[in-house]
Amino acid sequence: MHPILRNERLSPNVTRLVLEAPRIAEIRQPGPFVIVHLGRGAERIPLTIADGDAEAGTISLVIQAIGKSTTDLVEVPVGGAIADVAGPLGRPTELPESGRVVCVGGGVGTAVILPIAQELHRRGVAVTSIIGGRSREWVIMEAELGACGEVVPCTDDGSDGLPGFVTPALAHVLAGGVGGQGLQGGNINLDIEMSGVGEHTAVLHHLEVRDVDHVLVARSRDDKVGLRGGDT
Repeated sequence: MHPILRNERLSPNVTRLVLEAPRIAEIRQPGPFVIVHLGRGAERIPLTIADGDAEAGTISLVIQAIGKSTTDLVEVPVGGAIADVAGPLGRPTELPESGRVVCVGGGVGTAVILPIAQELHRRGVAVTSIIGGRSREWVIMEAELGACGEVVPCTDDGSDGLPGFVTPALAHVLAGGVGGQGLQGGNINLDIEMSGVGEHTAVLHHLEVRDVDHVLVARSRDDKVGLRGGDT
């Protein structure tokens, strides 16, 4: 059994669970996931390990409640427990040892880039995170990513950061930033980890990223129109 130590609502339909899983916390790396089984008769759900604390023996899972299984999971209270957590599974994300990286995430997909940004920061890599949400209340993990470097929030309604989706913000950065200032040094290696982002336009300002060496894009399965936070 894996006791729930913290249950925190991050946005209207996204919840962070912090649970005891000492072995996983000790060996986790950015990229791998776990399979969570709440109990008898419950569905087995794959979830990214969004964060962890090896010393405390805990991991954090960020869950979007979109059906019965995920709703049941996020409703487990502090003091409750998850029966089985298997992992870590999958291969660690290959990350550079130097340079500048732009990490892009929308909605619950923002949780995917957090462990990546943390590890890049630990290595001394300069990190800029571009994150999206439908409005301010849908933007998640801005503070956590801010501990790793610059954060550029984007919202559909302009209530936080830049107005519009994150995709035009990223395109604008790669095209040369703000005010005609070009990217200085380093070849751009665009590594799309999940495809299918849409094309949108937005008014952009106050965004300057230079020496971009890699771009890592994370996208949730439920985000069918573009990188945004949301109620999908």
